[in-house]
Amino acid sequence: MNVVLHPAADAGPDDFHGASRQLVSKFLGHLSATEQDQIRSLFPSGFLYARGTSEGRDGHGRTHWNKIEPGDLALFFRANRLIGSGEVVLKKDSAMLAADLNWRADEYSPTAYQLTYIVRDVKEWDVGRPEVWQAIGYSRQDQFRFSVLSGERATRLIEWLRENETITVGGAGRRGHYGSARRGHGAIGGWQ
Repeated sequence: MNVVLHPAADAGPDDFHGASRQLVSKFLGHLSATEQDQIRSLFPSGFLYARGTSEGRDGHGRTHWNKIEPGDLALFFRANRLIGSGEVVLKKDSAMLAADLNWRADEYSPTAYQLTYIVRDVKEWDVGRPEVWQAIGYSRQDQFRFSVLSGERATRLIEWLRENETITVGGAGRRGHYGSARRGHGAIGGWQ
């Protein structure tokens, strides 16, 4: 399993722990019939959670986005903190979808955020990025941009996350093993 490391922009009205809450209907015209059925089944409320990245000036965004597979763990960061996670269920490369979502080129990227992926079981986190970087084996000074970890670094990070899951109780986070009993449904303990 891979781990997606995704910096999140400032929180907008659709932000949900770093993922963007969107209407399922915005996606349907860009998906195959099989993908439409999958998304309707996974998100019966009519809302889903997605993120997008751009090609990047040097192709870095596409190189890493190409590594993402369904079942991968996506981690969302803002203000030097891990703020959310979710399980990847589908990815789509579509300039038209990016335009429909208003994920256009901006001051951070000269190209649209058309490399999209959808996540489920979004979970809140509140952990400093330096702690996450230490678990990966990065130095504090390592550059942070959209990337996908695989192999030993991904495994090491997943194990660290399992040991350090946050339970939000009354607005305050505390360390615990929340996911161990909820195999495969948004709990880190469920991912193998």
